[in-house]
Amino acid sequence: MSLRLKRFLFSNYGGFADKRVKDITKDYSFKIDDQSEDDIHERFCGISVRVTQDNRFILSLSNNAPINRNIKRLVESKGGEVRTINGYSHIEVGLSVTDVAFIRELSSMIKDLVAPGRRYKDQNWKWLCPRTAESLDNFANVLYDYSHE
Repeated sequence: MSLRLKRFLFSNYGGFADKRVKDITKDYSFKIDDQSEDDIHERFCGISVRVTQDNRFILSLSNNAPINRNIKRLVESKGGEVRTINGYSHIEVGLSVTDVAFIRELSSMIKDLVAPGRRYKDQNWKWLCPRTAESLDNFANVLYDYSHE
């Protein structure tokens, strides 16, 4: 496997999610969300990417992924999976570096969950959805830059 995508993500995200790991050949995920030590883990949607092949990766939204029917359909249209584990929603979908439009659409759908006038089941979504969407948009920008480098 070429390490070009891994090197690019390593550079853009300051290393793997596990900052102790420096060996780019290892199979570790990149943390692409903006979670800080001030965030409550159970209420935050963690976002990570694990490179699986030269230009392919698995995008994971875990722990508290904002989901509705349309998001579920979108994810499943790409062969992805939406599931609930111990009461927490998760999204996992295999993508390629050319799937920038899909990531932007997912971001837009998540942002729309809390549009003015909308009702949503989890009051936490009011701050969670915009942050999750922004992290996805930032990742889409990183992928776009990678593809046009």
